[in-house]
Amino acid sequence: MAPRAKAVGLADPHVDICFDRGNCYYDTDHPFKRRNTDIKPHDDGLEIFRTVRRELEARIIKKGSNYFIPRGCLHDIFTPGRLLAVVQQLWKNMSGHDQQSFCQKVLYDVRCWKVFLLFILTKHHKLLPQLWKEESDRNEKLRLSDRCLPLKSIDSESGEIKCQNENHSFHQFPGWEEEDLSHCQLHSFEQASYALNAVYFKLPTDGEQNHVHYCLGPKDVLPYTIMPSRAPDSPSSDRGFLSERADSPGQSSNNGNPRSDTDQDDNLHGGFGEVMRIIIDRSHFDFGHLGSDNGNNKEVAFALKRLHASDKEAFDKELASLISVKAQKGTHLIKLLTTFSVIEQDGGNEVFYLLFPWAEGNLWKYWKVHQPRNEQERLALAPWMAQQCHQLAIALLCVHNERQLTLSYYDILDEKGELYGRHGDIKAENVLYFEADRTLVLSDFGLGRLHTKYSRSNADPKALERSATYRAPEFDLPRGRISRACDVFSLGCTFLEFVTWHVLDYDAVYNVFPNKRMDDDTVYGFETDTFFKIEGDIAIIKPQVRDWMEDLKKDKEDKKASEYTKQFLDIIEQMLNPDPTARIKVSKLVRELGKISRACEDDKSYYGGESPSRSYVFH
Repeated sequence: MAPRAKAVGLADPHVDICFDRGNCYYDTDHPFKRRNTDIKPHDDGLEIFRTVRRELEARIIKKGSNYFIPRGCLHDIFTPGRLLAVVQQLWKNMSGHDQQSFCQKVLYDVRCWKVFLLFILTKHHKLLPQLWKEESDRNEKLRLSDRCLPLKSIDSESGEIKCQNENHSFHQFPGWEEEDLSHCQLHSFEQASYALNAVYFKLPTDGEQNHVHYCLGPKDVLPYTIMPSRAPDSPSSDRGFLSERADSPGQSSNNGNPRSDTDQDDNLHGGFGEVMRIIIDRSHFDFGHLGSDNGNNKEVAFALKRLHASDKEAFDKELASLISVKAQKGTHLIKLLTTFSVIEQDGGNEVFYLLFPWAEGNLWKYWKVHQPRNEQERLALAPWMAQQCHQLAIALLCVHNERQLTLSYYDILDEKGELYGRHGDIKAENVLYFEADRTLVLSDFGLGRLHTKYSRSNADPKALERSATYRAPEFDLPRGRISRACDVFSLGCTFLEFVTWHVLDYDAVYNVFPNKRMDDDTVYGFETDTFFKIEGDIAIIKPQVRDWMEDLKKDKEDKKASEYTKQFLDIIEQMLNPDPTARIKVSKLVRELGKISRACEDDKSYYGGESPSRSYVFH
């Protein structure tokens, strides 16, 4: 059967490919309202040009050797009243009525308001009357409009100008030959045209398109600032995906664990991409409620993922996964906001970027920062914790279902389909926490990451997971089959850590439990803190892990073990079954966790350490 990849990724009919830097979206969102009354001039006199230019220059934001002027200030600086003042200075012989009509053409009909700004900013405003006359004589309207910007190029030898409209060309702007402009002046004019047209990102809210991808060139200006990815009080480097990182076991030697999760940094610095924390200028994006400041003008951070390889197939697979779950409202999966690609230089590589919300932290940071201060706070967390774990299981089921659909387009079936058809990297680092709505979401599930990993593995794809703490036993067994069941095991490890934190504290999950698990690894010959061990040709759960779970079920001196904790641990035990064929399936896991979550909502005694008001038998 022939591959059907043409229907996914950028070829998906639900993806809108934008070539105009979002200008069409911005103009729709921020139109000049046509006036029924005459425009009143502002700041009239010869100083109008200097005034406008000075205010524009004051708003310049540097981007290396480039710069941009935020779109939001352009309307404030070059108002219809100031446009009229400009027209009155440049077209003094026009009647007042004609000057009003002229402004209407500039603002609404020809739409060349930004062209006027460009000429004022670059001190070439005196050429506007001659340009208007020459173009009007030939075409009855100014050929150079805002849709022509930014200018693609200006040839310093011939003076030929190429704009965004392929049907337009100018040998020179009228009057330029008299000014004898230098190469530097021509470059500055071209650069200014890009500065006034920095990219505007839009999240579609209706219609068939549910995603926008921007195709950009090497001269385009991206209106964001890259920020330090680690807050000043964060105890370690930011190594997590889309979030600020608190320490997690194995990241430093201060806990004495010689653990090394080799694939831990794969998203940030390794094979598939790197993540940057950025601040986008507020007037250059519209993502619905995200970024709505309610008047407090607080900056909003985003996570920008830059793919290392110029691999369109990997990007298409990643995009296919992400936009598939994007359409499913309410799932606890990180939501893709937009994507863009940049040709780094003329004829150079195309680099792909993905934009996500920035989380306040991952699950490790949540555990560290939100440690309950007393028993009352600890118990109060149980319903939320049960709900979030239920939603994470639903998120995993969603990923698995999405994989099945996407892989069918690529004809990836059988054993390779099992390999691709999972999340592949579930751990506390990839569960993100959003403070605003107290939500945990699953991240790093794009198919492109797996595509890149396995394309790098010439022989055994298991080799990429060898030292991962949360790996399933199948990775270490000679005949182990990698499948979606591996995700269930990894999620079980994460849930067991969650219960450990909830019943005990952060130190228990960060130091004590990992040290308890440390044991000689008979396969690789060094100590590991995995949750299983290999004996002969079979896998077993480490006895110290089983003892740990049993201990969590016991009453403590200052607290009574709740029915919620006991039954959650029973489910986790099924998730950690070393036999993948007997391991609980995701669909059943969702049902069982749903029952626990509802029990917490219905009966406080179920999680409150008291005798429940009724019996709960789920299995």
